[in-house]
Amino acid sequence: MGGKPSALGCTKSSKQHAGLGFGLAAAVVVAIGGAGPMVAHASTATDYPMMGYNQYHTAVSPDTTVSASSWDAFTLKHKVALGGFITSSPAVVYNTTLSENVVYVVASGAPSIAAVDAASGTILWQKTLPADAYSSPTVFGNTVYFGSEDFNLYAYDATTGALQCSFNTGGRIEASPLVVDMAGIGPTVFVGDTGISESHNAGHEWALYGVGNTAGKPACSQYWSFNGWNNTNKGVDGGSWSSPAIGVDHLGRQLLVFGSNQPDDSIYALNAVTGAEVWRFQTVSGSDSDVGAPPTIALPGVNGVTDGVVYVMGKDQHEYALDFTTGSLYWDFDLSLVNCSTDPVSGTALVGNMVLFSFCKWIYAVSATATSAGQTSQIWRSPGSLGHSRASPVVSGGAGNQVVLRPDKAGNEDAYKLSDGSALTPFNIGNTTTEITASTAVSAGEVFFAGFDGNLYILGLGTSPVVSGVSPNSGPTGGGTQVTITGLNLGGANSVTFGGAAATFTQVSNTQITATSPPGSGTVDVRVATGQGTSAISSGDKFTYGTTGTVPTVTSISPTSGPAAGGTLVTILGSNFTGATSVTFAGKTAKFTIVSDTEITATSPPHAAGTVSVVVHSPAGHSSKTHKFTYV
Repeated sequence: MGGKPSALGCTKSSKQHAGLGFGLAAAVVVAIGGAGPMVAHASTATDYPMMGYNQYHTAVSPDTTVSASSWDAFTLKHKVALGGFITSSPAVVYNTTLSENVVYVVASGAPSIAAVDAASGTILWQKTLPADAYSSPTVFGNTVYFGSEDFNLYAYDATTGALQCSFNTGGRIEASPLVVDMAGIGPTVFVGDTGISESHNAGHEWALYGVGNTAGKPACSQYWSFNGWNNTNKGVDGGSWSSPAIGVDHLGRQLLVFGSNQPDDSIYALNAVTGAEVWRFQTVSGSDSDVGAPPTIALPGVNGVTDGVVYVMGKDQHEYALDFTTGSLYWDFDLSLVNCSTDPVSGTALVGNMVLFSFCKWIYAVSATATSAGQTSQIWRSPGSLGHSRASPVVSGGAGNQVVLRPDKAGNEDAYKLSDGSALTPFNIGNTTTEITASTAVSAGEVFFAGFDGNLYILGLGTSPVVSGVSPNSGPTGGGTQVTITGLNLGGANSVTFGGAAATFTQVSNTQITATSPPGSGTVDVRVATGQGTSAISSGDKFTYGTTGTVPTVTSISPTSGPAAGGTLVTILGSNFTGATSVTFAGKTAKFTIVSDTEITATSPPHAAGTVSVVVHSPAGHSSKTHKFTYV
């Protein structure tokens, strides 16, 4: 299997439960003809109750405080020592009994389940476990569910920490459980196991009656199980560590979707009511090509796709988009030519018509819908992080100001702008050797993640000034440019400097200052000082002084063609790119990232079919129009 973190598997149903619909814990109530309503879960608007945020694993938090423009203002509020090492993602829920936001974390090494007050960092309760637990917790109602290496699915009281029930699956549970409210049954838990060991990983996918179920069944008892894997290696293998997702397909069926262990290496959809197989998709089988990533579901009709779509990454280094209703291939994004030694197990975030996933040191953004038969187009690829990552991306912030968060194995919480993939300043926990492999949670204006050092980290907005943007971001060397500085905590500014040179300025608000650039040269940092300190250097505070003799020169572009719909990531090589202010395709502005003075990456904007010039612009002038890009 080769990896530890979150999923489940399934096999043919041992029981039939026809005629039962269900409602999922969601943020809205949606009536689906013949399938039962999707019942809203009673919680605050910014709860993050499970890995991937919801039952579809879209990984988009409704929080608007944590955003691209506010990220640089975030600082460490609490570092909570829980012991051992942590590979699971936190769940964050407002506890109505305690009247506070509570973080639930599962630890290994010194195995435990803990509840932490998000506001104070105080451990409310912590219970010792009999074995390591890599499964991320899921909170539903007043119950915390998670799996363990001792083969048990556990349910603990979210308020008191009392054990409510457990179920022995006969195999290791490394997936995160999914809990939904099924019509006529109530809380129902779906989780997979991956067998007794790495060499004997024959397991099941399970449906269990949850705490407070309305079917009159004991909590944590079996509803159905599945182990009808296509390839079991003579019964030795077949199971799942892929955290399942669930939704209603175009035909009104409630489908549970998850990946399977090697050598089966498949994605399954089961009827969530009966446990019967509905469809199976075979990935590229290899020596270690199981599907451990959690799938993400776009429901029927989203982005104009009638049948809906399932997005999932395989360890065969492909990101797949499958027809949610039939399981047929919709598109395939092949990453196998990228040199990477880290197992690809990232979940997929779905934001509008864009899907995001982590691969090695990068975040990829591609079109959620096919841009040609069986294919999609890359929108952007982020700059590489300092460490490789196995975590899934999480998105937060208001429209047009969203940030993508994902930790890495060098002790960083990495941040990128959703709009173009450009990197924001990463938050480092204090060293570069502590791995953070689990995904982040965002709730109520705070950021939560945990590391191999056994600590839970809680980030919140600080009081120091932050510069997130300067406009315009270039001007003549003689100074005199009127610049608007935007950011946070700018009120009470006592100085503004451009590369250390003082500037005259006017305070507009707590988030805006206007300043006149002093004389200078090169690219400098614009920094604001208040009584709370001086703004840290950030990616958004750059101002470039134009000088003669530095007109950008383009020597090559690659690729040289792409679809008329746009979205092709183009690498532009040349010189004098530092301080570039725009990149245009036939005069139309493109989103771009300055990688270095000799390299820019740009995303082609939409354009009618034909050949156009690609031009780099800077305060010193613009490159020639000799380099062409062909829209097809």
